[in-house]
Amino acid sequence: MMARRDILRALIVGGGMSLLAGCKLLGYPRASLRYRMTVEVDTPQGLRTGSSVIESTLISGPRTGEGSGLQSTLKGEAVAVDLPDGQTLFALLSSPGQHSTSDYHDQLFNDALLAGAVSMPPMPRRYDSSEWAEMRSVAARLKPSLTLPLALYPRLVWFRDIRDPESVEAIEADMLSATFGPGNTIKRITLTVTDQVVTTGINKRLGWLQKLQHQEGMLNGDRFEDFRKSALAGHISPFDFTTERLK
Repeated sequence: MMARRDILRALIVGGGMSLLAGCKLLGYPRASLRYRMTVEVDTPQGLRTGSSVIESTLISGPRTGEGSGLQSTLKGEAVAVDLPDGQTLFALLSSPGQHSTSDYHDQLFNDALLAGAVSMPPMPRRYDSSEWAEMRSVAARLKPSLTLPLALYPRLVWFRDIRDPESVEAIEADMLSATFGPGNTIKRITLTVTDQVVTTGINKRLGWLQKLQHQEGMLNGDRFEDFRKSALAGHISPFDFTTERLK
């Protein structure tokens, strides 16, 4: 897989390019899978939901060294869930264990199946990594829905002040009440394969997103990620929120 900066560069240059499964790019096979990620949160005021349609594309190219030859691109944006008292929960395009947005999503559907997630309607069987194109083709035809296990949840964050990108903080998926108060818990996060258009417009919620995206750095304004810093704003970028090139 590509390094984080290479993925970001690919998204900037060619993030708008997308073909249907089975098509080819520069002679290499590629397969796309588009799904709606929905986050459901139980609150004292009732169920709150948010969703986003995301498209992950895998491209099989020539092997280099011991690499698989697979590359990936992503289109979409984070899920935003409006909670009581004016707070917003964001499920980012990346995960706590994988900083790369593409690395997380290129295997997410298959990883969920391998982890025992129930598919409705059921997929005919499970697929290993060598059958990625076939698995995506079957999923695109059946359009199943499945519930993610906790271990595969995306990175969850909120902003103490949504006008200030540096106020971003991480949230443990099983400890929502510690941030938003008693009675707030994630009910489930689902993926539903769809043909609907990829979601855009998160910049209307985050007025600072366009400026920081053009700077191509982190939420704290740093040009590159600095692992010596502990604040979360130094470790996530605007591309964790959207792959769309904002103008």
